[in-house]
Amino acid sequence: MKITKDKDGKLIIDFDYQVINVEGVKYEILAIRIIVSDKPCFA
Repeated sequence: MKITKDKDGKLIIDFDYQVINVEGVKYEILAIRIIVSDKPCFA
């Protein structure tokens, strides 16, 4: 897992691809990117 901040102050959370083997059953976890903005948006 990697957490970075871009130039706009948004938090970017990257979950990497993983393969987990549990009791002979293989689970594949894909990469997920979550972007969190700490600045409120006004319409």
